[in-house]
Amino acid sequence: PLHATCTRDIERCFDIGRTVGDGNFAVVRECRRRDNGEAFAVKIVERSKLIGREHMMQNELSILDSLSHPRVVRLFTHHHTHTHSYLVMEMVAGGDLFEAIAERGKFPEEEAGLMVCDVSEALRYIHSKTIVHRDLKPENLLVRQCVCV
Repeated sequence: PLHATCTRDIERCFDIGRTVGDGNFAVVRECRRRDNGEAFAVKIVERSKLIGREHMMQNELSILDSLSHPRVVRLFTHHHTHTHSYLVMEMVAGGDLFEAIAERGKFPEEEAGLMVCDVSEALRYIHSKTIVHRDLKPENLLVRQCVCV
């Protein structure tokens, strides 16, 4: 578990590293706990970009806080300053599906089938909680890095 201080001062508890993703409202960067080196991802949202849409941030926090499933990224803590919101989340090594498709071109049928099963499992779970994703696309699906022998 993260210490209470980490929820109040993200930059004091974490070394924030390279950018691993970005979108219209936020950038996602690697980060590591200063005390033990554990890896996370931190979504950094510029609050000025959310003016008039503040409810979107609250909805995302509320939803992520309510979910616990191996196929759904986990939120560990969050912190807000006057200028930014920080969401410290599970780090998923491997990038997003869009990047994976661009890099590999295509996947073997068996591997693609497993991905479809994983996405279906996650959707079944969130739908059971009366949550709808509404922005399901390869850029929003994270791929775990695997070492194939």
